Amino acid sequence: MINIEKYKQYPGDIRIELVERKGLGHPDTIADMIAEEFSKELSRRYIEEYGRIMHHNVDKLELVGGAATPRFGGGEITKPVTVFFSGRATMLKGISIEEIAMNSARKVFSRVAPRLLDHLEFIIKTRPGSPDLVKNFNTGKKIPRSNDTSYGSGYWPLTTTERIALETERYLQEQHEKHGFYGTDIKVMANRSRDKLLLTIAIAMLAEKIKDKDEYFSLKEELKREVLEYAKSISNGLKVDAEINTADSKSKNIYYITVSGTSLESGDDGAVGRGNRANGLITPLRHMSLEAYAGKNPVSHVGKIYNLAAIELARKIYEETGSETEVLLLSQIGKPINKPFINILLRDRSVARNARIIAKKYFEEEFQGITERILNEEIIG
Repeated sequence: MINIEKYKQYPGDIRIELVERKGLGHPDTIADMIAEEFSKELSRRYIEEYGRIMHHNVDKLELVGGAATPRFGGGEITKPVTVFFSGRATMLKGISIEEIAMNSARKVFSRVAPRLLDHLEFIIKTRPGSPDLVKNFNTGKKIPRSNDTSYGSGYWPLTTTERIALETERYLQEQHEKHGFYGTDIKVMANRSRDKLLLTIAIAMLAEKIKDKDEYFSLKEELKREVLEYAKSISNGLKVDAEINTADSKSKNIYYITVSGTSLESGDDGAVGRGNRANGLITPLRHMSLEAYAGKNPVSHVGKIYNLAAIELARKIYEETGSETEVLLLSQIGKPINKPFINILLRDRSVARNARIIAKKYFEEEFQGITERILNEEIIG
């Protein structure tokens, strides 16, 4: 069933928008990345051992922050970060699940928070799946059966506010090695009221690279000027302002400095599903699935696949018709995964027929390759 409706009011037209982007070093993003790396590595091992991906869902993962004593010019990590794995996975013969889990975590930390690599401890409670869900997964049929009754959502294109939130964080990540005085834990909160946009940005500064509070505030002002220049270059006419590390206080000696470049060292914890949605943003004024896509199996779990597919389909409809599009996909557990209930919102209702044809073709032809695209990292998420 394909249901098509017209937007009553497109998000970019309303007076307010709230958009959040949690960066690569944010504890929730790190948790998502580890769960996703764990799932992908399990999938590769299953293909090697069984010739196909086996049942697994390892999206139940939590990071318990450690303890640290940062100070200008240095500091120490005094307690390790705990990586807690649970979830369900088919066991392997040649290598332990525990080894794959730990290697997945280390791979992610080496990329986004290498200073914490020697300060990790692991609790691994990943167990085999329940017999009924494993049987539903292993049907032997060419088309997998949905692992859950749930929905996924996606839209295209991004509004200007959404694009600024996403691209500003990415820009800061690209620049952090050049600057050297901040880490990867960067969060951007965008608040638009009509044509005014305020970016509230949290950036974990590296204590060892900053000699004192005067240099800290000088570097922060320098970074603010740079961020504003970049954000204004992609603002599409919005009046942009920015504030960085707004809890800072010279009189109270409060500064956002860290040893490792992430608040996970001491100030915060992380959990799968609490961060960005599958498109890399948190958009409370959009239709938004609360499913955690990271760590779910890429074969039959609609909590992952339908969110990514909805984004792909919305983008195809927009690129072929020019109409802003939002897609909602709903599954029923045990039913063929390529036959969802499809709900489409269009800015331009006159292209409804074309949208219907595009959606039908997508699920008949292109959707089948989504598992491979996920494993090859050819798809957003």
